[in-house]
Amino acid sequence: MVGLEIVGAQVKEMILELRKEDYMGYKLKNIMYAWLEVVEYILHIDLIKKNISNIDIYIYIIIFYIMKKIENLENSIKDIKKSNFENNKFDLSSCLSDCITDSLKLPDRYTHLHSGKVRETYQHPDDKNLLIMIATDRISTHDVVHYGLIPSKGEALTQISRFWFGTIDFLDTHMIADPERPSDFPDKLKNRTEIVKKLNPLPIEAIVRGYLYGSALKGYDSQTGKLSTSEFIGKGLQKCSKFNKAIFTPSTKSDEGDININYDNMEDYLYNFLLKEGFDNIDATELSEQIKKISINIYEKANKLANENGVVIGDTKFEFGLDSKGKLYLIDEILTPDSSRFWKIEGFVQGQEPESLDKQVIRDYVMEFWKKNPDKKGKPVVLPDNIIEKGGQNYKTIKELFYK
Repeated sequence: MVGLEIVGAQVKEMILELRKEDYMGYKLKNIMYAWLEVVEYILHIDLIKKNISNIDIYIYIIIFYIMKKIENLENSIKDIKKSNFENNKFDLSSCLSDCITDSLKLPDRYTHLHSGKVRETYQHPDDKNLLIMIATDRISTHDVVHYGLIPSKGEALTQISRFWFGTIDFLDTHMIADPERPSDFPDKLKNRTEIVKKLNPLPIEAIVRGYLYGSALKGYDSQTGKLSTSEFIGKGLQKCSKFNKAIFTPSTKSDEGDININYDNMEDYLYNFLLKEGFDNIDATELSEQIKKISINIYEKANKLANENGVVIGDTKFEFGLDSKGKLYLIDEILTPDSSRFWKIEGFVQGQEPESLDKQVIRDYVMEFWKKNPDKKGKPVVLPDNIIEKGGQNYKTIKELFYK
């Protein structure tokens, strides 16, 4: 076994780099504790019972990582924790990347408000009416954040959204078009950061579909021509069938996961939200109709522009919020590979699986892994390099299509 003194100089160098970048980990418990047991075994030290800090975790994992590289301990680790490796070769370098390079710590005067699946939200330190949203390189599918990062993904998401927010001229959005960032805001986060209005997010996702795919396809009955939420869309359709006109299929929005609902359910959700938040001057029926009309309008205009650039937008989702006076805004992200399905027009045939330019390749890998490993369903998956690279190329392609 390699002694700690042999790797001490390398550990010190890596920690200096870590502190220089000032990174902090994300969801350390979820990512690390299973592997700390392995570290304990190899290093013969008691870690889990200690009150360990983030930097201590980094030190132990870095040591473990270096030892693995030096002694090729993979086979020994498999023997120790065989159940954790079966059907899923764990890439520790991916884990290390997840811990170190995931999200940046801002100066103390920035109050952290929320960690989403992809974005970190902070209170703007100089304006209580504004928020700072930072898009990370994290990868999520099915409401689960997976192990691994797509380099520069957060920048791509931000730049794509900036393009589309700037293109919409018939509805206000939460984006501040040309904000003056605080003087102490890190320059390296500029391209993945939006300064936005602080609004009341509505509890629904406005999903527009131009083609039959995804959860709509799963819930479609070709005999009745209806979706699982009872909307009639036509009999005898097949995968990727184009609808005569885009359809609106809302879903709930919650930390527990999204559920497809019908239009009447959406009105109920909005009615209860408006009542709870004190928006007595807003009619839920009128707001529902406004959201539906706007969402379809945005989709149709965006899909036309995408078609001119050789791309089909299969479906997309929008989110909305209200200001204190009840004015409607488009919020969050818009028409990105995370929120939309992009397909190449070239070679596109209804009834066949399209060539995607979004994160479908990642969704497919995760679903196949969960299918083979039902005991791990709903848990984070270690994404192999080829899947990350393919997904990353898709984000880059869509960014270069629309963001000049």
